[in-house]
Amino acid sequence: MNRTRWMVSLLLLCLLAVAPAALADQAAPALWQGPSYNPAPLMSAAAQRCTDDRYTFAVFGDSYGDRPLVDLLKMVDARSPHFVVELGDMVSRGAGPKAPEEWKQLSDNAGWFMRKYATWPVIGNHEVDEDYDEGLANFLRFYGVSDQNYAFTFRNSKFIVLGMDREWRQVPPDQLAFLRRELADRDKYDHVFVFRHVPFYTIGNKDKDEVPNAETELVKAMEQGRVTAVFSGHDHYYYHTKRHGIHFFISGVAGGGVYPLRRLAEQAPGDSYMGVSPDEQQIMLHVPGRVDRFLPYRGGESENKMLFSLFIHVDGERVTADVVCKSGEVWDSFVITGEPFELEAMRED
Repeated sequence: MNRTRWMVSLLLLCLLAVAPAALADQAAPALWQGPSYNPAPLMSAAAQRCTDDRYTFAVFGDSYGDRPLVDLLKMVDARSPHFVVELGDMVSRGAGPKAPEEWKQLSDNAGWFMRKYATWPVIGNHEVDEDYDEGLANFLRFYGVSDQNYAFTFRNSKFIVLGMDREWRQVPPDQLAFLRRELADRDKYDHVFVFRHVPFYTIGNKDKDEVPNAETELVKAMEQGRVTAVFSGHDHYYYHTKRHGIHFFISGVAGGGVYPLRRLAEQAPGDSYMGVSPDEQQIMLHVPGRVDRFLPYRGGESENKMLFSLFIHVDGERVTADVVCKSGEVWDSFVITGEPFELEAMRED
């Protein structure tokens, strides 16, 4: 009996010794261990392609890393932008057990592109939904940036990137303080562009808790700072509106589907948009005075045809934009100035 008790006690001691290490291994996040796609080193090559303040950058988001993204990247590559900004939700799950597979899928599908073009990232909710800290760590490791709130400059412009708030507050205090600091030297630049995954204005599928369509303190700071344009994703459709003297864009169809336009009643005069009709029967493309197109909505088959990217062209003090779908058709084309919608003729293939 004493020998039996001794053996049981020894077994329990062994289990107690092993258990903490096993639990630690189980709790440890599986962080991204693959290549880092830091955009900063590629900006010198982008600068060498510029002899003056004339350059183009592409803006798109919400792909979830899926295979359709590749077709969009091929179209963007054919147009040879100087650099790119991704607007977030480039993976479906940025944290949790399946995160390594998700980041690997994005690397496999888009790594060739991110090695060729400086690709500046914006963090989205899908990167951090399952575990904020783990998702943020993966995001920083994958893209090689030091923070989710950051800024960079190129030629005559400044680019300000805002992150994802842990509590989904509409005006996170740290984000507002960061934005104000970065806008303090506004007079040094011809243009300032701001990027955030969650939009400030929408007529799409997101409700007022996420997108209030109101002049928040962040919007007021951008207005006071004479921001040229603001770019977001999150709501999966195309939108261009001008509010408080600022051009706001949603570029959210890089492979993650197209959402219904459930808040059409909140549009402003002159808005352009592409999305699924509220009754989910059609895809609607509307450009004031030029295009009203209605296509049958057939789910993923239709959505994959509607992948698009913005192309922003800077030429000194002048900024123009094209909205181009993956087939190469230009849906919308206009000048971004202080006057609302100084439109140019649109090319329609």
